[in-house]
Amino acid sequence: MPRECDDIAYFAPQRDLALRPETELILGLVHYTDGVEGTRRRIATAKPILSDFAIATECGFGRCPAETIPELLRIHAQVADG
Repeated sequence: MPRECDDIAYFAPQRDLALRPETELILGLVHYTDGVEGTRRRIATAKPILSDFAIATECGFGRCPAETIPELLRIHAQVADG
């Protein structure tokens, strides 16, 4: 999900998404530049449409500068703790 996008309309096309039971939906909601606050805002935006999902960075860790990895892991951990 783009960092600046916090519009529920972004997720509306997935309202009727039907996944197989063995499929886990993972949304790229974590961004280094706006941290925990931005991640929580994007989670709150997605929840009315998609009730069951995990979170990740937008493009994974492979494209992130190495020095940002510790902060990205901290954001994941802090958001997972509530």
